[in-house]
Amino acid sequence: MNRESIGTQSRSRAWVGVLSIIGLMFAATVLGGGAQAAANKFVFHVGDAFLAAVNPDFAPDFALSTATGDRLQLSGTGTFNAGARSVGGGGTFEHRHADGSLFADGSWIAVGIVSWRSYGNGVPQGLPPNFFGGVLVILIEVHPNLPGDPVLQATLRVDCVLGHPPAGAEEGIQVNVPAFPITFDHEDGGATLFVLSI
Repeated sequence: MNRESIGTQSRSRAWVGVLSIIGLMFAATVLGGGAQAAANKFVFHVGDAFLAAVNPDFAPDFALSTATGDRLQLSGTGTFNAGARSVGGGGTFEHRHADGSLFADGSWIAVGIVSWRSYGNGVPQGLPPNFFGGVLVILIEVHPNLPGDPVLQATLRVDCVLGHPPAGAEEGIQVNVPAFPITFDHEDGGATLFVLSI
């Protein structure tokens, strides 16, 4: 058993352990069969307070630039409707160089959907049927705190490995900022979650 599979199992056990605290279990009849297949509206959690309440190790999320060693810390939440291709929400970020020095921090807002692929619900991991895995790619606007810094366009990829993810899928985030250019192309800690809303 490799370290990645051990980490995935630990994350699943942590989720199972807090179900009685969270109280988000839906009846299977509510989300059965066709309702799941037609579901489009979700809340997304990216290393946010909800995930931190489940397990402090779940927040914030981190992504690493393999080219530069820079590290991005990001958290946020929002909603999206895959059918209507609408998204809203946002959060905060912190970008540090490889030596740990702060390069930029600020906020981000979601402005558009690029793609969404569901991996199915978290029932195989013993989680509520409204907890979903999948990969969401959205367009975001990055607003640095430093006065005079330009607003940047970026893409945020959010991957949650609940359900039936494909081989090689990793929990976490990736961010591409073409204006630098820099890509945070390696998931480096934290957790994500999609919650089906009715």
